[in-house]
Amino acid sequence: KTFSLGLAFGIGELSALISIFFFPLSTIARKWQSHKLNNYESTFLILIIAAFINLFISFFLGEKLHLEQFSSNVILLLIILGLQNVLVLFFLNFAFEKVEIVVGSVILCLETAFGIIVSIILYKEIPTFKEFVGGILIVISAFLIRPKITKKIERNPKRFYFNKSIIR
Repeated sequence: KTFSLGLAFGIGELSALISIFFFPLSTIARKWQSHKLNNYESTFLILIIAAFINLFISFFLGEKLHLEQFSSNVILLLIILGLQNVLVLFFLNFAFEKVEIVVGSVILCLETAFGIIVSIILYKEIPTFKEFVGGILIVISAFLIRPKITKKIERNPKRFYFNKSIIR
């Protein structure tokens, strides 16, 4: 009988753990971005730079591009996923321009709970008790921060609502 509490680590888990360090840095970095660039320009430049970095890392690690495996379905899926990445980055840039990092980060935690729901619906994966409780705790914490968000909106409504003066 094992007493690991389900904490087995492989390269996938390690990669996910490393991404936990870099993702918050990207949200914090949004506050450092110049106001000379709007969200569209910022999103475009970040994705171009990321594409070159990914290309460099792939060549450095010796990964090869297997063009023979590409079909029209794969290309269509890659286009859809690329557009999805653009939308994610754009809305993150837009959101963190308007909301404090702490508030936005708690809201982003809902991504985990949504991932559990999608895995149940699409992949018929049944979450373990720990995963289910973790998802519930995340949803509860997002709702508990709601009064803090409401107070901030009442103090400074222009900061949180879209209006024409925000467009540059």
